[in-house]
Amino acid sequence: MTIGFDATSILGHSGIEVYARELIRGISALQLHDAKLVLMGRRRRGKQLVEYFGDQVEVRPVIPHDVMLGYRLRPVSRVLQNIAWKANSQGVDLMHLPGNALWRTPSNKYVVTIHDVFPLMPEMDTINASRREFKSYVEATSKRAQRIIVPTQWAADSIVDYLPHTVDKIRVVHHSIREQFTHRPLNEARARELGLRIGARYLFFVGRVDPRKNLDRIISAWTSLDVRSRADHSMVFVLSGSPKDIEAFRKRNSNSLQDPSLIVHYGLSDADVIGLYSSARGLVFTSTAEGFGLPLLEAMQCGCPVLTSNTSCLPEVGGDAVLYVDPFSVEEISSGMQRLLNDDVLVSTLRQRGYDRAKQFSRASMATKTVAVYNEVLSS
Repeated sequence: MTIGFDATSILGHSGIEVYARELIRGISALQLHDAKLVLMGRRRRGKQLVEYFGDQVEVRPVIPHDVMLGYRLRPVSRVLQNIAWKANSQGVDLMHLPGNALWRTPSNKYVVTIHDVFPLMPEMDTINASRREFKSYVEATSKRAQRIIVPTQWAADSIVDYLPHTVDKIRVVHHSIREQFTHRPLNEARARELGLRIGARYLFFVGRVDPRKNLDRIISAWTSLDVRSRADHSMVFVLSGSPKDIEAFRKRNSNSLQDPSLIVHYGLSDADVIGLYSSARGLVFTSTAEGFGLPLLEAMQCGCPVLTSNTSCLPEVGGDAVLYVDPFSVEEISSGMQRLLNDDVLVSTLRQRGYDRAKQFSRASMATKTVAVYNEVLSS
């Protein structure tokens, strides 16, 4: 079988892009004798795709960029994209759309991964125009798809709530962890460069500046700790996101961010993030909602205990290996932080349970279950 992938947006740092790369690498590693992988990428990213995946796959850098003619003529660019897409997908048995570029619907059979439908949820406060655009894309794509892969049962249930026609098409396939995320503590020189005191305990957050990530409450919870706790420990943030969102975050929390126990970095390398996981007393990941929550597993595999939310998919991913709190309660988050800082027995227990839990989310398992979905479609 020849499987084509939408590879137009898989080289970035978002969870969706990490998922796509790990899936392609995982399927390649299975070394299936009857499987060929074809990546349909952007013209200007062909070389990067070849460098990343090597000869494991065939790369077809044929898709023009969304705004090659400017934002006003974006609809024209998308027409040209679809022409290139369809012309170069000949001979492909099945296409897989691994991300949320849901406007691009192939003419042949396809599988789509829908990670969440947060833009459709009123409580997420999405701009109306964006909600309408997402709704039109996701409805069209999901109706024509042969199967829909989702990362958790919670995501499956929420998708069916908003798109009832998907109920018989959905297959749950958990994401995996990147293999390089292992216990590798920061060396002293790098720790100092990142503003950490050698031997001092710190808690850690990594993720986008996004309302769902609950950053304002995390900061409030930290600054509500007693003065001595904050004097002896640190709360480290590694943030990403648009410049506009980051600037708004900094303005909202300008007073709190003056606290010297709060350390904020932007866009650090994977090596730094792995080191911070590995040296931290715990990860604080108390999102109000997640489709999967990859940082939980990354932390576990690096030996970092986890404080997370008792909402959405996070209990499904965390199991009995994490400490849960109500993400809407600053008091509960603060209490959980205090426990991670002070309770050595709890930290040791969570660390061991985390290692064991992470083993259940292997790349090989994700790839094998995804290929089973492909076979299901092609044999029907």
